[in-house]
Amino acid sequence: CEESSDVLSDPNCSSSAVSNVAATPTDEYKATTPRQPKKAEGKRRKPSVAVMDFMRNKRERERALKATLREQRVQFVQQLGDIECDSLERQLGFELKGWIEQRCN
Repeated sequence: CEESSDVLSDPNCSSSAVSNVAATPTDEYKATTPRQPKKAEGKRRKPSVAVMDFMRNKRERERALKATLREQRVQFVQQLGDIECDSLERQLGFELKGWIEQRCN
């Protein structure tokens, strides 16, 4: 029970032997370093006009892309025959009609 590795693994060691094990360096650092107060978060500034324009344009492009993809999914499913549609739904494990609606909203 003399070595530090034995102290932690041997349940028969006394608690005083366990307390003699040196603390980790991070524990010592935390104990000696005073806590600094957290910085107060100020008000968020309003984004610049250029940033707002960029965000608006990005949202418009995303909406247009979603609409285009939805139309392509609808056309794809409409072009499938009954057997192809059933086979694809069986392989994927879900209905294609639900896939079209779920991906759009």
